[in-house]
Amino acid sequence: MNKRIEQETIQRWEINPISVVALAWDKELKGILFQITWTSTIASSFLELIELHYKQHHSPSFYAKKLNITTRYLGKICHQYLRHAPKDCIHLRLMKEACSLLKNPDLEIKEVCWSLGFSYPSYFTRFFKNIGGVPPDCYRRFFQGISHT
Repeated sequence: MNKRIEQETIQRWEINPISVVALAWDKELKGILFQITWTSTIASSFLELIELHYKQHHSPSFYAKKLNITTRYLGKICHQYLRHAPKDCIHLRLMKEACSLLKNPDLEIKEVCWSLGFSYPSYFTRFFKNIGGVPPDCYRRFFQGISHT
């Protein structure tokens, strides 16, 4: 943007302080504001899709296909708006649900595993330990010890 356009934009703001969305009609800013709006919408849509499909689909490529973008572009948007990689967002949602389900003593760990879309309990245990730092059975014992005190 050259200096003349910058000065005109600043003067318009000083004379008539309108919303940022209204500035989208300015030819120079239209593309930038559209990009900001569109990418934040993609980030929001990604989180909504996670909420709908996290139990069945654990791969960022599934969500990228649903959003009609590349996995790499999804990663860029997630880092920009969510400050996490797409896989981390999916894992965080899985962990939240896993912790919630493990608090129920009536559910076996393999039932928790299958309800979250893991094929084998060993995969779930490895996933839980890598993200949470302890195996699911230890988490359950720890939580039950706290709730009985």
